[in-house]
Amino acid sequence: MASRIEAIRERLMQLIKVSPEIEGCALISSDGFMLVNLLPPGMITLSDEDIAAMCASLLSIGEKIVKDMKKGVFERQIIMGKQGYTIIMDAGPDAILMVLARKGEKDRLGLIYLEASRAARDVAEMIG
Repeated sequence: MASRIEAIRERLMQLIKVSPEIEGCALISSDGFMLVNLLPPGMITLSDEDIAAMCASLLSIGEKIVKDMKKGVFERQIIMGKQGYTIIMDAGPDAILMVLARKGEKDRLGLIYLEASRAARDVAEMIG
């Protein structure tokens, strides 16, 4: 299991390097436990437990809204702030990928979505 987590950590580190706007990311179990935390130290004052629980709750709410509003299958949820974005998406049936990105000079949200989706798919395959 340790080598699998290290492989996942390495893949998520690659995601962070794709765009200067990506500040960090985390992999969270669907039941709200932090699996891999690559969020910027000192920037976030919440505990791993709080971050994981909030992301799991938000994903669950997002999935319910999409289902109840008959909008197909949930893909991702984005929370926009004045300085940046928090993106939450499935990384397989049992994990959640959370990506933290700042607003840059150019809007690269499409690139961030694309690369985050690829990373989520890769992580889902690694988890099995």
